[in-house]
Amino acid sequence: MNNESVKLQEPAVMPKLRREFRITWRFVSFWTASVTVVGYVCFSLLLFSMTTRDGPQVSLADCFLYPSRRAEIRVRQGAYLIEQGRMEVRLGHYGAAFPMLASGLSKNPGDWETRLYFASLLTSIDARDSVRRLLDEGLIFSGHEPRYTDGVLTIAAHLQDHPLRIKACEAGLVASRNLPDRAARLALLQEQKALALLAMGRTSDALSMLPEQGVDATVERLLLRSTTLIKLNLPGDAARCLSAWLLARGENPAVLVLLARSLREAGDLAGMEATLARARFAYPDDPQMLVEVVSNRALAGNASGAAAALEKYFVTYYGNPDNLIPMARAMSRINEAGLLAACIDEANRLGYAGIGLRELMVELQAGRGEWAAAESLLAEIAARRLSFNLPAGRWQVFYTRLVAAALQPDKVNQIAFLELLRAERPQAAALERVIRQLAQGGRESTAMEVAAMAQNRYPELRNWSAYARDFRAGPVAGVLITAPSNNSGLAASHGGS
Repeated sequence: MNNESVKLQEPAVMPKLRREFRITWRFVSFWTASVTVVGYVCFSLLLFSMTTRDGPQVSLADCFLYPSRRAEIRVRQGAYLIEQGRMEVRLGHYGAAFPMLASGLSKNPGDWETRLYFASLLTSIDARDSVRRLLDEGLIFSGHEPRYTDGVLTIAAHLQDHPLRIKACEAGLVASRNLPDRAARLALLQEQKALALLAMGRTSDALSMLPEQGVDATVERLLLRSTTLIKLNLPGDAARCLSAWLLARGENPAVLVLLARSLREAGDLAGMEATLARARFAYPDDPQMLVEVVSNRALAGNASGAAAALEKYFVTYYGNPDNLIPMARAMSRINEAGLLAACIDEANRLGYAGIGLRELMVELQAGRGEWAAAESLLAEIAARRLSFNLPAGRWQVFYTRLVAAALQPDKVNQIAFLELLRAERPQAAALERVIRQLAQGGRESTAMEVAAMAQNRYPELRNWSAYARDFRAGPVAGVLITAPSNNSGLAASHGGS
């Protein structure tokens, strides 16, 4: 009996257990949902309470809808930080401004105007790596914007960052497919890319970016293509392009000058003289035309003709010292020490200080490895500055330390010159020439130190240590050192004779 009573009670117990389980599950679900809702409301209220009155405009609705409006809120926060950063820049607080601008761009990466603005600020303090990263990242978000790519090209050209220029051109070429003025934009970007390739020594690649357009080519494209042909040792092809263009379009000073050069390099000296005479006839009041006559004759080996043209230049522009500087620069550029010395003698006859002319001569002598002559002339320049009551400037310091490092093997002079380079952070071209001259002057150790400095600053250009090892001590011909530009902190005066 007892067993049967137990069995009869079992069905009554089981439904009760299942009913209790269903009630517990519903309670837990309701409790969890309530906590979640209350928690989300508290989070939204807390988020709203954290927004400041003078900060980005974030409403209570934005906070409640945060998951769907998160990107929009982030952009507002970025815009706010950017505005605060710009305000700090206006106040001169760059230490506080830079982190704000960087944080603002990380939240609002599509603000290409601020990106260019920030890059220009970083350029002013020569933060090359930061500028490169900033602009490179911007091509991802704003590569479709022509004004952004143009800004990148401008900054990259200033920094001589040719890989960045090429990358900006490629991004612009992709984006230009949908522009209404596609043809003009395409031509501009192709020219910019060709310039960057040419600067990197990739002459054949540069020419491939510049298909021949005949007489319809713009002056800029014609000059760029012709210059590329000359660098490829095809001056005859360049001369034919330039002559055909002039025949169809009329006179142009830059085209005539390049035509004279191409004819000279092609060996047609009679054609060169005829082109130079044509240029002088077309532009009789332009002193640069006579400068080109002197330069081309000197490069063609016509020393007497070059000297006669130089004397004519002195007579034509007698009494104006400002006209001596462009001629002297041209003579320094083509390594004509005798003609440059004639410019200095003319300045002496006129009673002018001739400081800028002598500075050019020091650069030329340094380029030729004539360090003792450069040292003597530096002393003369210092004396003339005192005599004419002219300030010394940084050019004098740069070349004094360079010549001392080249002439004296002691560590004191080597370290002094290296410290100057580290402080002034010169451009790549100046570092290249310094490395070459120090290595050829027998200062291999100092040259390698400069190469390491250049490798740290311009790693994308070349293997600088290998470049320094390529040179050996010996005489130098036709290589000039020019002082780093004003942008690098070392100014070459050359502003007056």
